[in-house]
Amino acid sequence: MKRRLILLAAALAIICSKLPAQEQLGIGISNYGGVNALLLNPANSQTLPTRWDANLLTFGQFFDNNYLFLENTRLLDLWPGIANTEIRAVLEAEHRSAPAGSSVLDFYENEQLKYGRSLTSVLGPSLLLHLDESRSVGLFTRLRAALDIRDLPPTLDYYRYNLQPFEVPLSIEPMQGSALLWSEIGLNYARHQSGYTGDWSFGFSLKWLQGYESAYARNHRTFNLTQFPDNQLGGDPLHISYGLASTALSHAQWRPQVNGHGLGIDAGVVYTVPGYGAQPYRWRLGASLLDFGFIRFHRSAEQHVLRTEAPRVIQIDALEIPTEMGDVGDVLQNLSTQLLDNPATSLASQGLTMGLPTGFSAQADWCATPALFINATLVQSIAIQDIAPRRNNLLAITPRLETRWVEIAAPISWLNWQHWRTGLAARAGWLWFGTDDLASIFKKSDFHRTDFYVALKLNPALFQSALQGRQATRNGRVSCPVF
Repeated sequence: MKRRLILLAAALAIICSKLPAQEQLGIGISNYGGVNALLLNPANSQTLPTRWDANLLTFGQFFDNNYLFLENTRLLDLWPGIANTEIRAVLEAEHRSAPAGSSVLDFYENEQLKYGRSLTSVLGPSLLLHLDESRSVGLFTRLRAALDIRDLPPTLDYYRYNLQPFEVPLSIEPMQGSALLWSEIGLNYARHQSGYTGDWSFGFSLKWLQGYESAYARNHRTFNLTQFPDNQLGGDPLHISYGLASTALSHAQWRPQVNGHGLGIDAGVVYTVPGYGAQPYRWRLGASLLDFGFIRFHRSAEQHVLRTEAPRVIQIDALEIPTEMGDVGDVLQNLSTQLLDNPATSLASQGLTMGLPTGFSAQADWCATPALFINATLVQSIAIQDIAPRRNNLLAITPRLETRWVEIAAPISWLNWQHWRTGLAARAGWLWFGTDDLASIFKKSDFHRTDFYVALKLNPALFQSALQGRQATRNGRVSCPVF
C-alpha cells in the first residue's frame, strides 16, 4: 500500500508539472498588452495606444506546492528528464543510485500545512477594437485549468505517514481540494469618459463558460486515522464530502466533453491622470473584480457524502488505483459499501456547481519618464462559493521600460503572503515571453514551483509613426514612446 501511495504522489507531481501563469504581470500591466490586459482589468482596453489589438496565442502555466520536489532541477532541465523519474525513498530502500539523466523526486518534511496549486491559461484568437474615441469592444477565447489543494495536515507528509507504526493513530485535520477544466468565450465592452482632472474608463467582460471536468474533496472535521497490518485503515467517525463531473464515470477512456455550462463576469474601472510633455500619463489607477461566476455541471456529475457515526475499518486492497478511467465509479461504490454498507448510500445528488477562482485586484501605474513606468498590483482571493478553486493572493512591484518596439519588465512579487519571487518579461515587436519566477527556470535547486508564459500578438504599433502616435493622444488614448 505504501509503495502505491508513493507512485501516486509521484504521478500527481509529474502531471501537475507538465500542465500548461497566473496574472502574467508583464503583459497584463503593459500599455501594449491589449486584449491580454483585459484579463487583469476589463477597463484596460481604453489605454491601448492603437486602434486594435489581436492575440494569436498566449500560453501560460503556474505551478506551486510544498509537498514534494525534484532534486537539483530547473525548468530548462525538466522536459528531457521527466520521463525517467526516480523516487528518493525507493532508491534508498533498494540501495541504489539514480541512473544518469534521470530526475529524482523527494518529499518535504516539516510542520507546515501542505498545499498544491496549478493554473493553466491558453488564450486563443482574440480581438480588441476601438469603435470611436470613447467606446471599445473585445472578443476573446480562452481555455483554463485550475488545481487547488490546501490545508493538507503535516501528518499526511509522505515520510511521517509511511513511517507511522501500525495501530498508532494519526490526527487528520480539516482540508480540501478542487480541480476545474473549462473554456470561455468572452465579450468585452469599455467606455471612456473625460473628467476635470483626469479620464475615467469603465469596462466589463461577460463570459460564456463551458465546463469539461471538475472534482472536489473536503474533510469537514478532525478525526484519527490508524494503519493496520494487511493493508487496512481504520478511523474515528468522519465527515467527508466529494464530487466529480467527469466522463471518467461512464467511459473506459477519457475524452474531452462538455459536461456543464455557466456564466462569469469581470468588471473594472481605470482612472488616468494626464501627464506632462511627452508623458502618456502621470498616473493610471485601476480596480477590478475578476472571475465572478460559476459552472453548473448537469452531465456525468455526482456528489457524495461519507458520514459515519462509529469507527470503521476498510480494506485498501479493494480500493486499487483505477487502471482505466471507467473504473473510477467502481472505486467510489466500493468505498461507500465499506463505510456505509451500501454502494449507493454515499450518493447525495447528481449534479455539481463549482465556482470560479474569484478575486479582487487593484493596480497603480506611475509614469516616471516617457518610457519608464513603475507598477504596483494587488490581487486578493475572494471565497464566494464553498466549492471552487481559490485564486492566488499577490502583491507585486514592477518597473518596466516600454517603447513601441521593445519592452522589458522586472516584477518583484509576494505570493500568497509566504515567499518572494523575482521575474522578468520581455517583448520584441509582437512576441512576448515572461515569468514571475525567474529562478525556477534558470537556477538549479529543489524544483517545486514555476511560472511562465509566451504570447504572439498583432497590432499596428510597429507601423505607427510618431505623428500617428500623437494623433492617438488627441483622440483620447494613450500615446506611448515610438523610438
